[in-house]
Amino acid sequence: ILILRMDLADLSEALAGSGPRVAASVVMVVFGAGFFVQAAQKVFGFAAGSGEIARADFGVFTADLAVSVIWIAGGLLLMQRKPLGYLLGWSGMFGVVMLNVGLLAYLVLQPVLTEVPFSLVDVIVIGVFTIVCALPWILFLRDLRK
Repeated sequence: ILILRMDLADLSEALAGSGPRVAASVVMVVFGAGFFVQAAQKVFGFAAGSGEIARADFGVFTADLAVSVIWIAGGLLLMQRKPLGYLLGWSGMFGVVMLNVGLLAYLVLQPVLTEVPFSLVDVIVIGVFTIVCALPWILFLRDLRK
C-alpha cells in the first residue's frame, strides 16, 4: 500500500543522479538470477520428487524465488531509469546488503552457539559478496547527502 501511495515520478526524479545506477543494476540482476536458478533447482526438484530438502528449507527457497524475481525486476527497471526501478532497485539493494550482514553474523555466531565448526571459506565468500553489494549502496547514500 505504501508503494501505491508514493509518487514514483517524483521519487525517480529526485534519485536520478544518485549512486552508481548501472553497477547496482548489474549486481541486482546477476545475483538475483543466481539466487533464482539455485532456488528453482531446489523447489522444482523437490516438487518433482527428484530432490530432497527439509520442509522448512522448501519455504525458504520458495521465498528466494519471489525475492530474486523482485531483485531482477528492480535491477532491470533501475537500469532503464523507470520510476519503479528507483524504488525496487535501491530498496532491493538495501535488502541484499542487510541479508548478507545477517548471514555474516549467523556464520560467525553459529560456532559459538552450536557444535558446528567455523567455516572461514564461507565467511570470506559471503564477505566478498557483501562488499560487492554494499559498495553501490554506500555510494548511493553518499550521493543522496549532496
